[in-house]
Amino acid sequence: MAENDPRRARSRTVLLEATSAHLDAGTAPSITEITTSAGVSRPTFYQHFGDLAAAYAAAAVERMNGQFALIRVPENSADADEAFLLDTLTQLLSHQLHHRNFYTTVIQTGADAFSESVVAFLANRLATASPFASQLRHDDETARDQATALAAGVVWLIHRWLEETDPRPAPAMARRVLGVITSFFNAAPAPTLTTH
Repeated sequence: MAENDPRRARSRTVLLEATSAHLDAGTAPSITEITTSAGVSRPTFYQHFGDLAAAYAAAAVERMNGQFALIRVPENSADADEAFLLDTLTQLLSHQLHHRNFYTTVIQTGADAFSESVVAFLANRLATASPFASQLRHDDETARDQATALAAGVVWLIHRWLEETDPRPAPAMARRVLGVITSFFNAAPAPTLTTH
């Protein structure tokens, strides 16, 4: 049972820690730099990650999962008002701004698995723990697609913000993102398409 092997878990942990340390410094490390910092062999790296992008994405997903775990999920939809959503966005954006070197390096290296994970998380939160949850029914494929499309747009907006030379403070960006989300739900219904 290799997946329960504590040595394997330790080697993954040290590889992720080494990758994160380099990314925090704003550098995109090579496999050699990661394995040297972690004190493991190159084959050990490949036991865990197929390539550098996979290692970067895994480090970023692990860091974001730690941040997501700190964010409260409301007990009922009545607690999920716009103030709650603004507070949640501010927490997430403050974290990303604090670790800006890390996230911009991951984004710039094209670690798509990281972006996909964040989009999936945000789409799920919009559909389950936001003031808009009632409009995004789980059993409706169109609603799930809308949540995913909105989340992808928000993630793109956040990526662009992190890459700015002088990004606005996290609370101001949270208000901007909330404005985009709110306007999405306040938009007029799409016209019915007819064929001629």
